[in-house]
Amino acid sequence: MAETSRDARFAVAGIVAPFVFISGWVLCGIARQNYSPRTDYISELAEVSSPTRWAMSAAFVGFGVLMLVFSRAVRAHVSRPASIAARWVGIGTILVALLPIGSSLESLHGVAAVIAYASLVAFVATCAWALRRRTNRMVFPAAVVTIALMVLSLASTSSGEAVGLNQRIGLTLGDIWIVGVAVWVLRQTRKVTDLDDES
Repeated sequence: MAETSRDARFAVAGIVAPFVFISGWVLCGIARQNYSPRTDYISELAEVSSPTRWAMSAAFVGFGVLMLVFSRAVRAHVSRPASIAARWVGIGTILVALLPIGSSLESLHGVAAVIAYASLVAFVATCAWALRRRTNRMVFPAAVVTIALMVLSLASTSSGEAVGLNQRIGLTLGDIWIVGVAVWVLRQTRKVTDLDDES
């Protein structure tokens, strides 16, 4: 019972994490003048010279820490590979905050961002594979479509006028999967709790 209750709390972290991240870039984007979510990257909100640096950095770190917590529930109820992917999403995002644009370590910022994004794609893939026979049969095809769109979004962030929008589309697709998996895990913990109560 104690482990089930703990896993439920860990699963809630997976629901809160995307909310923290999305709220961060939405609110900071509104607060910063001459910033466009369509043409500017999210990381620009946390660059050294930005007035929203600390708020956006806090959102990055908050998301990252919550993903590390969530990874424990993923390990217990989904799969070890999915848990590893979730953990690296968190680590990569924290590194994005610690290696901001405009700092002496800016050259490593892109590496951290790629780690976080690639891990997010891996999270979708590994969760879909692990859950393909435990949930709706459309989960796996949905994952294939999601991954294709995420890869396309990533490719579209290298150039063009809508790099910020494309980045947000790709990340939000991944965030939707995080929340979806977290809700599924939460339901599993409740089923176990109900069975324990009946027995």
